[in-house]
Amino acid sequence: IPLLYMGDEIALRNDATYLDDPELAADNRWMHRPRMDWTAAARRHDPSTVEGRVFGWLQRLGRTRRSLPALLGGAEASTWDVWDTRLLGWHRKHPRSGNFIGLANVAEEPVDVPVTPLTGLGFLEPVLASAPVDWRGDRWVLPPLGFLWLAER
Repeated sequence: IPLLYMGDEIALRNDATYLDDPELAADNRWMHRPRMDWTAAARRHDPSTVEGRVFGWLQRLGRTRRSLPALLGGAEASTWDVWDTRLLGWHRKHPRSGNFIGLANVAEEPVDVPVTPLTGLGFLEPVLASAPVDWRGDRWVLPPLGFLWLAER
């Protein structure tokens, strides 16, 4: 789950105007703390806008997270040893749920995710993906910079 600052939920851009304020100029964290753009915020319900797409995705991410006990606090969590340096993998398991595997492709090209390493974790089904994931019978093909959440229901 990403850490969000105010404005991230509507894709506000970085703001270099902090450099004009001598009290803030020495602290570059203000670059990522823009003044609230209420016009942009009003576009969050329009899926044809960047603000609407980002806001909609974060809502979907939150709904999916709430539906999976493995993503609740108190769940056992660990990184998952993956077979490809272009993938980041993590495993979670809550006492009241099955396994959860998260996979993120950090490369700018598609990456194959073979099913074999998932053997023994129960029946894992895709519950959320950044984009349609190509299923090829014995593997998924994760799109560039994409992610896939798999959960045992």
